[in-house]
Amino acid sequence: HSVYVSVATAFETPTTTELGNQPDGSAGVNHDLSPQRSTTVEAGMKGITGVGVRYGLAAYVTRVRDELIPFELPGGGGRTYFRNAGRMRREGVEAELSALAGPFEVGATYAWSHFRFQSFGVNGAEFGGNTIPGVPEQVGQGSVAWRGARAFVVGEGIVKSRVWANDANTASAPGYAVVNLRAGLLPAATRAWLSPVVAVHNLFDRRYVSSVAINASGASLAATKFYEPAAGRTWLIGLSAGAR
Repeated sequence: HSVYVSVATAFETPTTTELGNQPDGSAGVNHDLSPQRSTTVEAGMKGITGVGVRYGLAAYVTRVRDELIPFELPGGGGRTYFRNAGRMRREGVEAELSALAGPFEVGATYAWSHFRFQSFGVNGAEFGGNTIPGVPEQVGQGSVAWRGARAFVVGEGIVKSRVWANDANTASAPGYAVVNLRAGLLPAATRAWLSPVVAVHNLFDRRYVSSVAINASGASLAATKFYEPAAGRTWLIGLSAGAR
């Protein structure tokens, strides 16, 4: 078992992609963008028990200045621009747990992300106190795996909470839960072997929004293309071959 505390600072300059488009339409790089700076304090513990259970728990607070936020403009042809977002505070907790029981392995992870603008205004609108778009506040994932001498089966469930799509927090994508399955044969202990794998993503064919276009623009809020739908039930088949 171990316990730790860390303090870190970060300095991130804008990339060429972030600098490439200027909101006024002029050529050249966007000289109005400033580097993003942050300071993070994190504390946590992790370890393994005598019965083979592994665990990890961490909590952090990050203060960010001039975070780079994407946005679009009406008539911008779908181009993505970037601006600095004043000051923001990120708080979060991350936990993980896994255990082995014979041929079975069970695992679970959970993340709580409380990300808020502290001071940020655009064209007279003040977004201080709003949630930073694009990040779900809660994400959970669990899995159960069975591994035999020559085969394996893995089931996985993913749950995410609502995601805001803009700085004003007036548009959001609802949360969702999906289940994935994967099964296959393990390589044989021979010189030549074949290992087939079959997987199905979104087992129950849920219709949901997998990601959002942050601060997209449109003629009206209802007509704005914030939402990017996920694929329905998807089958994947793979075959690995090898020789020793």
